[in-house]
Amino acid sequence: MNKIILIFGPPGSGKGTLSGFVAKQSELTHLSVGEMIREHIAAQDEIGKQAEDLVNQGKLISDDLTNQMVQHRLEKNPKESFLLDGYPRDLLQARFLTGFASIAGIIDVTLRDNIIVERLLKRGRADDNEQTIKDRIKLYHSTTEPVLSFLKEKNIPLLEVDGDYDMDAEVDAVVSRITDWLKTVA
Repeated sequence: MNKIILIFGPPGSGKGTLSGFVAKQSELTHLSVGEMIREHIAAQDEIGKQAEDLVNQGKLISDDLTNQMVQHRLEKNPKESFLLDGYPRDLLQARFLTGFASIAGIIDVTLRDNIIVERLLKRGRADDNEQTIKDRIKLYHSTTEPVLSFLKEKNIPLLEVDGDYDMDAEVDAVVSRITDWLKTVA
């Protein structure tokens, strides 16, 4: 049976970067939904063709298609352990995941909204203007935070990590705290 750890955090919290570090220091495979989508598109398999059509039309990948991708990947090797990044994003996905998989733990990277805005504006990407960032934060609060509440009700072990740390000076200590915690969850 897979060991599945979920990592949550708002945009700009550094959860993707942190996931990479944690995966290198543990037995977990970092599984990013965005990367999975790109892999399926590159492979031009059935899921990839559907995803590519949606992406080319500027549409979001549906919950059903995302659920199929995640389930396919998790069931591909039932002994592999995963750090799931970017999934589940909403209650429909959370209910789907908990219907076929056992979640061993949740890492919640927290960050105040004003710090998120500052970080993302410094990043300098074309799509990172203040209003777009605020919209993404609002979307995170309205769709992903209810997922955390839903999962907390299931008494899944939870580790909260303050995302407001200096990446260069403090990342090793944060990763060490997470990997120590991972040893305590099923």
